[in-house]
Amino acid sequence: MRESTACFTGPRPEKLMAVWNEQDPGIQKIKTDLFQTVTTLATKKGYQLFLTGMARGIDLIAAETVISVKKMLTNVDLAAVIPYRNQQTQQSEFWRKRYDAILEECSQVFVLHEEYTPSCFIERNRYMVDHSSHIIAVINGIPIGGTASTIRYAKKRGLDFTVIATSLTAQK
Repeated sequence: MRESTACFTGPRPEKLMAVWNEQDPGIQKIKTDLFQTVTTLATKKGYQLFLTGMARGIDLIAAETVISVKKMLTNVDLAAVIPYRNQQTQQSEFWRKRYDAILEECSQVFVLHEEYTPSCFIERNRYMVDHSSHIIAVINGIPIGGTASTIRYAKKRGLDFTVIATSLTAQK
């Protein structure tokens, strides 16, 4: 199954813009690029399962993209890899509603820990990489943080890559 599975990595909203605006052209471009990438991987390369880490920002946007593609291509599935049970309680209502709606659409849910642990997000990222053969990475040029370390780990593990670069960054 690993050979037909892809995962996502990308920044949280505050790493992309100071005030979240989903109508921003940069966010719209990311969404378009994600849609094209997921569709291409599913139709031309045989990818069937897409893993999301369910974090605010790119993880949830990517999951919503897979759900859109899934409405057109019945062989596409979405699985949630949740670092700890009740992760969504740490999110604002805006993101929590999206999280809950996405969870209902997932064919599989993997909960790695019952409670938060200091390493649970790293473990979640490694789990997704270890169970995938392709990673779709949205990058903003910041070489530190969860996205950067996930990319380094995926390179070490030999995954195929799709990189979606954005000039959006809240950090100056």
